[in-house]
Order: sequence, then C-alpha cells, then structure tokens
Amino acid sequence: MDPRRRNEGGASRSHGSNKPTWLLLTLMLAGAAGCVQLQDSAPLGQGRAAIVGGEPSPLAAVVAVGFRRASCSARFRPVCSGAVVAGAVVLTAAHCVDRLGADYEVFVGPDTAGAGAIYDVVEVTLHPDFDDVDNRHDLALLRLARNTDIPPFSLPHVSLGGDTVGQQLLLAGYGMTSPGAGDEGVRLQGRSQITSLAPGVFDTAPAPSMSCLVDSGGPSWRLQADDRQLVGVTSEGDAACAQWARNVDVGAYVDSFIAPRLQLPTPPETQRCAGPGGGEDAAAVAAGCAVADVMLAEGSNGWQWLWVLAWALWTRRQWRVREPQ
Repeated sequence: MDPRRRNEGGASRSHGSNKPTWLLLTLMLAGAAGCVQLQDSAPLGQGRAAIVGGEPSPLAAVVAVGFRRASCSARFRPVCSGAVVAGAVVLTAAHCVDRLGADYEVFVGPDTAGAGAIYDVVEVTLHPDFDDVDNRHDLALLRLARNTDIPPFSLPHVSLGGDTVGQQLLLAGYGMTSPGAGDEGVRLQGRSQITSLAPGVFDTAPAPSMSCLVDSGGPSWRLQADDRQLVGVTSEGDAACAQWARNVDVGAYVDSFIAPRLQLPTPPETQRCAGPGGGEDAAAVAAGCAVADVMLAEGSNGWQWLWVLAWALWTRRQWRVREPQ
C-alpha cells in the first residue's frame, strides 16, 4: 500500500507542506527581526483553492479549524476542517486538535482571507479510544463559546452498509489543491467514490475530487440525501492526494460518542473577540505580518523564537506520511 498522509494539529510525525529544515532556520531569523511572513495573503479569488478538483461550497456548516490567534485583528489560518453538528458543536478529526495545551478557533465563511465569523473553542473532547499511532477512532468534538445559528448536518445512527461501495459522496474542506501548494483557506466541495468498508472507516477514490492537506476533519455526505446527512469525516490518505482517502464512518460513533455530548448545555457565551467576525476588522490585519506579528512585537526575543519554532514544527506535521503496515 502507498505511504499515508494525514492532516495534523497534534503530536506525531508528519511532513506538513514538506518544508525542509532550512525554512525553520529562516523563520527563526525572521522572528528575531520582529516580523514573520507566515503565508502570502492572496486576494479573494486569486489563485486560492481547496479540495483537489473541487468547486466552491455553499454550505455554511462546513467550517475551518485553526489555532487561536494572538490578536483579534490577526488573520485566521486554517489547520483542518470540520462540520457543525449542533448549534455550538463542531465535529472534526481527533488528530487535528490533540496538541496538549493548545487553544483553537473555528472559522465560518467561504474564504478565510475574507469576511467570516470566528468562534472560540472552549472545550475539546477527543474520542476516548483515539490512537495516534494507527489513527483509529479519529474523531473529536469542539464546543464553541457561542451558538453559530447555522443549520447543522444531520447524523446517521447506523454504519454504512456493503451496498454503498461504488456510491459517490460529496466531500468538503478548506484544504490545498496539492501537497505543499499553500493555497488552503477556501471552502470547496467535490465528489469522491466509496471503494471499500472496514469497521469504523471507509475508503474513497477521486470521482474526480480528493481531499488533501487541511481537509482533515472535513465532512462527506451522500449525493442522494436531501437533508445532507453527515456520513464521513476525512482522516488520512495517500501522500499525493490523488489515489485514496480514509474517512471515519460517522454512523458507527453517533450513539456511543457524538449524540450523548450534543445533549450537554451550551456554555455561557465567553467569546474573546467582539464583532461578527470574531475580531475588530479583518481589513485591520497588516500586510506582511499576520498571526505572529502581535506576539513578536510584544514578547521578548526568547518568546519570539519559541513561538516561531512551535509554528514551524506544527506546519511540518499538518499532513503525515506513514510507512506501509
């Protein structure tokens, strides 16, 4: 079997955008200078895309997941995707949010470089049996600081049956068009085909679309369903984002893991950033310096280096390649 890839927000080996070690040194030197260019900010609609072979998705229930910004005016940068399954609850992949001590945010909107709403994550619940080594039970629930008022995906209560092999699904996310492309941030969707089933998971192939970096945690649903029933969550796939992807079979986990946690009361609103976009104004983000700018300006040289190092190491873990087993 081909080596595997995987979006990653937590701790395990990966190859991110396949950035070599020299880039890490470059970022550290830039941090010492007081400004880090984390990613070029492309204008809306210019060279930005997601989901290999996809098209713009109209579904607001497809969201982006990222680390909490240092400043409310800083630009949101996605690390994974997710799906709204209740007013203040998002379902995503566990490996996206298993970093100890990290704080997260959720973005709602068609393009993270444009207008959208940002919600603080106040609670992360990993599946209790999640295994970071073999990627089993790769699900997590994110409880938000306030309700999204977005119609959520409906949930199945049974696993996919053998008769679904060969059927096509729609999948969506904010990922890249190819490994290392660096064009993540646009909410796109496309079609894939179910090729095989196993307990708790199913594999898909392009039809013609395929998930890629930053699409981990994103939803897939049946074409025939009028209610957009969430049947899969993107977990991993081949390193080229071209042949196969593995998805968590949501129906196998609804009664045991997801549904009981949807009944919990919504926490009192504790949103850190005011305003509909979760920040003062997206246009207030200065060109050139993004998430790191405030931290680098306010912190000591030691803090600058630590922050840049952490960001660079995490980027390398976004999409893991695992050797065949």
